[in-house]
This record gives sequence, C-alpha cells and structure tokens, in this order.
Amino acid sequence: MEILRSTKKDITIHCPECLNYMKVKRAENGSYSGKCPVCKASVFSKNHSERERHIKIVKAAQ
Repeated sequence: MEILRSTKKDITIHCPECLNYMKVKRAENGSYSGKCPVCKASVFSKNHSERERHIKIVKAAQ
C-alpha cells in the first residue's frame, strides 16, 4: 500500500481491498484509519516498530 498525497492530518492511499483512492485520518503516533467510499471497507493501520506495521481490513456486510 503506497501513500500518495500527504497533508498534516489527512492522507490519500489506495484501498487494500478494491484499490480505489480513499482518504484516511492520520494520528500523531503514525497510525491511520478510514473507510473506503466505494467498497465500504474499514482500514486501520498501526506501526509497532520501524520494520513492522499491522493493517486490519474489515469488510462491510452485504
């Protein structure tokens, strides 16, 4: 997953589920979370160390 554009609190990424663009909110500790407007998947990411990042994807019920 690549970060495309960065501002102070919002970043634009590719959704890991459907690969469309989505905006996520970035926290001060480097983690971010957001919801894809296309597939409605929720994405949560947290850095545990310099080399390890955990990403959780929750699919919307259909």
